[in-house]
Amino acid sequence: IILLIIIIIIIIVVCVKSSSDNNSFEYSDFKESISFKENPDQGFYYPIVIKVTPSSFEYNKCTKAVSERVYHLRFDISEYSKQVNGEEDKEMTNFALSRIDECLEDIKYRNKSIVIRFSYDPGYNGNKNKEPSLQMIETHIKQISHYLNKDKFYNTIIAIEGGMLGPWGEMHSSDIATEENKAKVIKYWLENTNNIPILARTPKAIFTYFGKSLEQMENYDIIPQEKGYKLGLFNDCYLSSNSDVGTYLFDREREVNWLSKQNEHLPYGGETCKVDNMSNLDKAIPEMYKLGLSYLNLYYNKDVINKWKNLEYDSSLGKDSLFYGMSGFDYIKVHMGYRLVLRSIKINYTKGDKYDLTITIDNVGFGNVLKEKSVNIIYTSMNNN
Repeated sequence: IILLIIIIIIIIVVCVKSSSDNNSFEYSDFKESISFKENPDQGFYYPIVIKVTPSSFEYNKCTKAVSERVYHLRFDISEYSKQVNGEEDKEMTNFALSRIDECLEDIKYRNKSIVIRFSYDPGYNGNKNKEPSLQMIETHIKQISHYLNKDKFYNTIIAIEGGMLGPWGEMHSSDIATEENKAKVIKYWLENTNNIPILARTPKAIFTYFGKSLEQMENYDIIPQEKGYKLGLFNDCYLSSNSDVGTYLFDREREVNWLSKQNEHLPYGGETCKVDNMSNLDKAIPEMYKLGLSYLNLYYNKDVINKWKNLEYDSSLGKDSLFYGMSGFDYIKVHMGYRLVLRSIKINYTKGDKYDLTITIDNVGFGNVLKEKSVNIIYTSMNNN
């Protein structure tokens, strides 16, 4: 199985007369389908908490069969912290690291995409002050990154939500979750991973990593050669208040504008946490386009999900007339991440079995194609050859 292939199926009829030297084929009246396309790297996700101890691993959760293309793997590594095991901070065992590797291998084999987060919150139940020392956190990140960096997982891992600190690994509440320490954790991830987007919890945490203010960041171009080029945001109170419950700490409009530029080459997502005016479709959909929304929790917050299911996409929300009458939820589902629409084909053919081929494709999704893809062009005759 070749992962992550965009398949463009082109049905072409070319009538070649023996007396003709040149033939051409052109078609530019393709209509966009309104159906959902289950493409890699995007979509509503299924959350899974996996407890990892020095001698045990809940491997059956890695093989859980669900319909969603995207998994959100939440590894509970709290047993390696003195605050939980009552003994001492411990390095991760080879047994545990090998099981993580096998888990990712299994998910790769089943052609799923994953977002990964590690946390010291036992059971992901909202516990604070359970972290080991910052030095041990760095050691754990180095150990884990050795496995996540494997080339075989490049097309499987969407991003690492690099929280580590605080309840649910969301970079808040615990005594250790200072702005300085958040920046250090971000630095550890960026320095030890290759070609994997690292997502922080707030724009402020990103700005602190760069050692700059919002105003300075607005005038600073992050070049691809910098480690921070692959640093983005995960939002676990998405569209839940004017500040997204503390996500935006300065000026939402300015922070969103800055983040929209960074997100042109990075995934963006998370989960909602409560119903708010911000989750109304007239506010939500434009921001989804602006920030390039690529993934969201399908199961939290249910009230927000149900709200979207009960609202209708219509002409007051946009010009996508094909989707008028569709629920807000379904509109969001089919546009999350990239959505590629074939617009036109032009072929100039000669007797020497050579041709010039021009294909026009529009991306009408919220986000961009963030990884290099392989493209297969399949020519099918009227006889299905």
